[in-house]
Formats: sequence, C-alpha cells, structure tokens
Amino acid sequence: KQIEGMAERLAEMRMLMAQRGGHILEALMPYVKKLAQVGYFRSCLSTGELVLLRSRDGECRPESDEAESAGRVQDAVRSMKVFLDQDDLGKKDPMALQTIRNFSAINEIANDIHSTRLLLKEQGHPKFQDSDENITLPDSSPEVIQDISAQTRGLLDFWKKILSVTLKNQPRLSMLNRIQLARLLLLCDSLVGAPQTSYCNHLMPYIMICFPELSAACNQNKGRSIKLMDDVEKASDAVFNVKREGQSLDVQKLLLVLERWISVVGNLIGQMDLPKHSLDRAIPVMTQVIDATD
Repeated sequence: KQIEGMAERLAEMRMLMAQRGGHILEALMPYVKKLAQVGYFRSCLSTGELVLLRSRDGECRPESDEAESAGRVQDAVRSMKVFLDQDDLGKKDPMALQTIRNFSAINEIANDIHSTRLLLKEQGHPKFQDSDENITLPDSSPEVIQDISAQTRGLLDFWKKILSVTLKNQPRLSMLNRIQLARLLLLCDSLVGAPQTSYCNHLMPYIMICFPELSAACNQNKGRSIKLMDDVEKASDAVFNVKREGQSLDVQKLLLVLERWISVVGNLIGQMDLPKHSLDRAIPVMTQVIDATD
C-alpha cells in the first residue's frame, strides 16, 4: 500500500510539473549546462562530504572555487528525474533531454565513487585516509567518469583481497583497528629506505597493541624491556633499511613489508617465554570491516 501511495503521489507530482514544465525547464537548463561546463565534484575523505564546485577559470582550485549549495543541487537532481520520465520532452527538445540525462547519470556515478572511496578509508587503505580528489564533469557523456568508478571499485576489491591474505598470514595485525592499520602502513612506507636513529620510538606503540602480553612483562622487568627494544631496533633496521624503489610503495608491497616486520618481531617476542595471548577476540575486528560490503 505504501508503494502504491508513493506511485500515486509521484504521478501527481509529474502531472503538476508537466503543467509548469516549460518554466521549470527554462530555469533549470542554464544551471545544468553551466555546471556541465565548469563544475566538478570533490570527494573529501577528511570531512566525508562530496562537494560540487564551480571552476572560475577552467582550472580546479577547490580552495577558492565557489561551492554549490547541497540543497540546490539535490533540488535540481530531483527536478531532472521528473523530466527524464516525460516522453514528450525528448520530442520537443532532445538536446535538453540528453543534457539532463547525462548530468543526472554523472551525479549518480560521482556519488558511487565517493561512497567507494569512503569504504576504502573505512577498511584501512593507507592511500585513502584523509585524501581529497577532484572528479571532473565530462561535457558530453558519463563514460569517462564511469571508468573512474570502475577503477575505484576495483581498488576496493583488490584491497579486500590482499588485506584478508595479510591478516590470515599474520593474525597479530588483527589487533589493530582500521585507523591504526592505515597509520602503521603509512609509517612503514616512510621508514623503508630512510634509516632512522630509533625505529622503536615510532613502532613500539603498535607492537604493544599487537602483543598486549608484552605490557605487563616489560613493566615487571625493565632489563627485559631494554633488551627487547634493542632487538626490535636491530630487526627493524634489517627490514626497513633497504634500497627504496620509487617515492611511494604500492599497497601490496607495503603489506608484504608489514608482514615481514611483524613476523620478525613475533619471533623475538616468542623467545621471551611469555603467556600466550588469545586472538579470538581480535580477529573479527578486521574481518568484520572487510566483509562490510559483501
């Protein structure tokens, strides 16, 4: 009954819009055409928002470009959807119909891209934490932006796959939440090929999270704690003090570096004869995140 009622109200709305359609379309078309020419979306992971901006000179300068009102954009999109269902519009003004159809499709795809980028951040991808990205509007058709959407979805699928393998190989990493995992990966990226005076200053907080049994043991025996830090320093140097290839490692190589490092640290800690810590409560933390969109 609710669906039938909504359908009836939608039909009434379309009829009302059809009566006033000439005036509304006349006002809507310049706005849509202008956005198609100079507008672009900006996916802001730092705020979680997708913003539509107007370029002042054809270049994307989000710091100074004018942002469109989210309410106005949504009103325009709703109006477009009404016009898309009017068969007579295609006969009267096929160019207007095509412009509306393209912008409506691009708006939907841009929202899909933004949602996928938010999922990549949520699932701990180090390249998608607080990064922002411009999504330009192709004048003619949505195919170009559709390719970007497919690529972004592919990145998400690939990340889920390789992360699940890493967590299976090194369950201790499941002790980290998604933000901690991303930060650790970014830290590893900065350490590779850049010798540090003290790796432990950077890495010890993550070691304590992944190996919670260490905390009590180190507090009880300061000498053991000092020896462990010396051993971790040497082991970390062997992992990170290597020749770097490129400015930034790809995520698959980063995960391999992280696997190697946590394995070396785990072997060192295993020699300390500490009480075994159950991972039963930790493993589902990241598994739940990975399965969030399945």
